[in-house]
Amino acid sequence: MNDGSAFAVTVHPDRTSVRVAASGELDGASRGVLAAQLDDLWKLGWTDVIADLRGLTFMDSSGVHLLVEHHRRALETGARFSIIDGPAPVARVLELCGVDDVLVSIPPRAA
Repeated sequence: MNDGSAFAVTVHPDRTSVRVAASGELDGASRGVLAAQLDDLWKLGWTDVIADLRGLTFMDSSGVHLLVEHHRRALETGARFSIIDGPAPVARVLELCGVDDVLVSIPPRAA
């Protein structure tokens, strides 16, 4: 059982897209785990990557920066990077940082 402090990433490939489900606390200490996984997926040739934030219990500005970084990377390469919104506190961080309108958010059912 996840107590909210441990961080984990699970990859769910589909035919044309891949969903990366993060759980726990996304902060400066755990950012590298998600960054490495996203980097690997781009290198493997995936062009539609979805970051699933529903399992997060916390996210700080380093997590926001990581999401924006991969959004820009996708734009520059003609790929697609989108998110599935997390719980209210995580969504609030995105709103406070002013990126909730920048990142492409998809409904959970579409993932």
